[in-house]
Amino acid sequence: VNNDWDSLGCMKSIKQKLGYRFVLQSAVFDQIIKRGEIFLASLQLENTGYASPFNPRPVQLVLRNKQTQKIIVFKFNTNIQKWFTGKINLRQLFVFPKSADKGEYELLLNLPDGYKSLQHNPAYSIRLANEDLWEELTGYNNLKYVLTVE
Repeated sequence: VNNDWDSLGCMKSIKQKLGYRFVLQSAVFDQIIKRGEIFLASLQLENTGYASPFNPRPVQLVLRNKQTQKIIVFKFNTNIQKWFTGKINLRQLFVFPKSADKGEYELLLNLPDGYKSLQHNPAYSIRLANEDLWEELTGYNNLKYVLTVE
């Protein structure tokens, strides 16, 4: 069978789609929010692979202050093990902490390993298939969006 797939030219496509492959389609956020207020995070992804991740892992929206580099982590209520082939819609309300600094925040998506001992090791984070989003040092996927907090 493998030889047939190879001779028919479809083996390359099959190899590319083994496992999961997440592509960011769009991301929508408020532009300006106030500390202590609710904000909406809406992400549309697509799994173009044939499978979902086997192990559980957190799905985190990370806000990083552009001046201080301090981060605030919000966890999406989702099960990444059910991110099968096709569209994935993440839409959730979060409350921005009153105690956080005002300023501009970069928005990032973090898909770290489920084991606490590996969660801060970027080598074990999932990298989105999009170009120019991956931060190798942090393991974050930069959503290329800046949120202003007043």
